[in-house]
Amino acid sequence: MIVTGGDSSRVVNLKTGDTLVVRLDSNPSTGYSWDVSQGKADVLLQKSRVFERGAPDSTPGTGGKDVWMFDAVKDGKQKLTFTYRRPWEKTTSAKTVWYSIVVQRP
Repeated sequence: MIVTGGDSSRVVNLKTGDTLVVRLDSNPSTGYSWDVSQGKADVLLQKSRVFERGAPDSTPGTGGKDVWMFDAVKDGKQKLTFTYRRPWEKTTSAKTVWYSIVVQRP
């Protein structure tokens, strides 16, 4: 299952063993980056996080996508919240997106 910023506030239904991919627009050259909060549940296990640059011939400073991969490891519910902010600005954020994850047995 792949979700983007446009899917924010959505309930995402997964089966145990599924992989969730979250793709969010990002431009680290501006000083902004995404933080993820997984809440207290342990329904998802984060496998990876990578930054995918825009087109290979893009100019320096061009944005791309931050991409996370999570495995659905057990039944339950979990909220994923992503906040786009500059690390030194703790009280403000440019964007916040979230997803309600529901994992069930296949």
